[in-house]
Amino acid sequence: MNHEVTRIVAATACISIAAEAQAEPDLRITEVYPGIAGDSGGVDWIEVTNFGTSDFDLTDLLVNGQPPCEGNPNNVPGLQVAPSQVKVIVMGLAGDDEKEAARDKLREIWGDIPNPVFTVGSGIEEVGDTVVLRNALGDIVDEVSFTATDTNSGQSLATLEVFNGQVAASIEGLNGAFRSAPFVNDLLGPPGATIQLIGSPGVVPEPASLCLLAVGTMGLIHRRRA
Repeated sequence: MNHEVTRIVAATACISIAAEAQAEPDLRITEVYPGIAGDSGGVDWIEVTNFGTSDFDLTDLLVNGQPPCEGNPNNVPGLQVAPSQVKVIVMGLAGDDEKEAARDKLREIWGDIPNPVFTVGSGIEEVGDTVVLRNALGDIVDEVSFTATDTNSGQSLATLEVFNGQVAASIEGLNGAFRSAPFVNDLLGPPGATIQLIGSPGVVPEPASLCLLAVGTMGLIHRRRA
């Protein structure tokens, strides 16, 4: 049995064990983009991943106290997050009329992200913040805190590195992280200069990563689950 076949078999077996142990939805924050200083820093967003074995209904979710709004009228099956699926939730909009502009900005910087959803309310502070997911009863579903140091002075993403549980800046080429399209920012460089970010919005984690999280073998730093 070659290395590739061994890896696939091991990952499949591991996910099967996790499915038996947890036959329910398990939504977790897997990435956070808190914006950057200056004009044209892009919209704030978080990425959530369902590590469970049944759908999670986002219509029952509150992100920092705000419910997500559907991001695309053709989004089927609505706001359901299937097992092993990721969703990008855009933060800090003032109203539904801003959704199209936010979707365009997201696409301009990060490329095509299928069916983003949106919250109307506060954004995320780039100098450090806590993002909290709650269900309809007010119970905490997941929670992530980070500081400016974690996000590399606000110029890249705070992401959950699935192999060590750290909240840290994304690294290009690690866990699907890639370099964004260049765009102009008025503070990070001379006038008219472009910058790039690093992250992996909408990228499904590798099977081994899903396994590690699903079976609960790691203690996550800066996280607390209810």
